[in-house]
Amino acid sequence: MDLEESITDFLNYCLIDKGLSDNTYLSYKNDLNMYKAFLHQKNISNPEKISSADVIEFIEYLQKKDHDEITTVARKLTTIKNYHAYLEKEKIAPINVTLGIKRPKLKGDVEKHLKTQNTNKLSTAGTNEASTSKGKNINLNNLFE
Repeated sequence: MDLEESITDFLNYCLIDKGLSDNTYLSYKNDLNMYKAFLHQKNISNPEKISSADVIEFIEYLQKKDHDEITTVARKLTTIKNYHAYLEKEKIAPINVTLGIKRPKLKGDVEKHLKTQNTNKLSTAGTNEASTSKGKNINLNNLFE
């Protein structure tokens, strides 16, 4: 099976079997089209020929290309990891070459989380807790350890 066919099969699987939303499906499709173009530049047209080094090189390319946001790179890597898991599951490729590849650390996760609408203002009464919109208390001391 060639790269094009395996991507089409994966996208069909995502849409039909996994029931992904239209937006997620389109994001996967765009991510995989970019990945496919990158692999074609490396003369890779068979999913069995993709190595971990190719995936890492693609992630590095994304980080340099147009200075993609780290969250965008992380999302694209999630798509690629799901694709390779599918290839292994369906025995299209002998192994999942993305198993040892970790998502990039998202800078400022704590700060972004505390600034979202899902977090109430911190109490000025000297407490070390914040409450989310779902009523869950977060001990702020644990966030920075």
